[in-house]
Amino acid sequence: MKKSSVIKQEANSNIKKTLSQDLYFIRGIAIAFVALGHVIGNRDSGIRQLYEQDLPYMGWIYNFIYTFHMPIFFIISGICFSVFSSSNNSYAKFINSKFTRILIPLVCWAPIYYIFRSLSGSIKFSFIGLIQSIIYPNFIFWFFHALLLATVLSFLTINKLGSQLVYYAISIALFALSFNLKEPLVEICYFNIFYAFGIAIAPYITNIRFRLEKTPSSLTVLLLLTCTFLMLSINYFLGSEYGLVTKFMNGIIGFTFMYILATWNQPFPMFQWLNRFSQSIADVFVYFGLLSMSIYLLHILVGSTTRTILVKFGITDPLIQFTLGYIASTLGPILIYNFLHKRSKLFRYSVGEAK
Repeated sequence: MKKSSVIKQEANSNIKKTLSQDLYFIRGIAIAFVALGHVIGNRDSGIRQLYEQDLPYMGWIYNFIYTFHMPIFFIISGICFSVFSSSNNSYAKFINSKFTRILIPLVCWAPIYYIFRSLSGSIKFSFIGLIQSIIYPNFIFWFFHALLLATVLSFLTINKLGSQLVYYAISIALFALSFNLKEPLVEICYFNIFYAFGIAIAPYITNIRFRLEKTPSSLTVLLLLTCTFLMLSINYFLGSEYGLVTKFMNGIIGFTFMYILATWNQPFPMFQWLNRFSQSIADVFVYFGLLSMSIYLLHILVGSTTRTILVKFGITDPLIQFTLGYIASTLGPILIYNFLHKRSKLFRYSVGEAK
């Protein structure tokens, strides 16, 4: 019995390790899309603001990315809550965890962005505004407020009340309410539904992976193409006119697409060198996923600075702006992280790594 218990524990550990890798891979792709979306920007931000006439297809790409990239983060967070967090966590441990991973990054970086935006002329500086940048959801920091609400609700209802049904009911109510709210409250209430979806599928995620691993490559390709077709069709027919509905559908399908991709270990049966290459690419996205918080917090600062410097030197060619801006937005935060991680405890705390 003792030996079988050890074997079972090792098996569970391996399953969780594999799931963790899968989720980091998906998170890495999602954060790459976040950086891409912000480099492109809307008509008042990113490289699109530089030109009187909008860049061809950039608006469509920007809108399409925004239908799925942030929902994926909340789905992953819901799965992680269900699989990796302890159901016996005390209030003290929970508060300490959220303080470390959510509140400290918010308190550290929201004022920095507020000052940065004030210096760039995007907003007018005031000390009240500086404080409000932390308290009220704004700019990219709505994400922290929405994630905090989702984690608090799930902890209180599932861990403490012991009822997933209550949490699902609240999530559905918030989802319905969000259709009648305005920014920034709409994001805080709306995105909780994806966190709930992550919790709902968490018990089945291992079996889903097992089935996907047994799926022939031809069928896997068909599944990926089907997901792509559905997402493009939904975006085309619904688009921004039904933005919340579009985001709900594409968020779930987008996660499905990326999870299928994450489990596809041997995509080229006839060419092992291509398999090794694809694995190297996968490892890059896993690494992106591991550093996703740092990339999220730093990518706009680095990307905007790069765009400004290029303009100062008279470089406004769209291809150069896009290419160098995206490289800077993704690799810049990684370089900063690697430089400061071992040198500055304050930096580690600021990105949610209070160790």
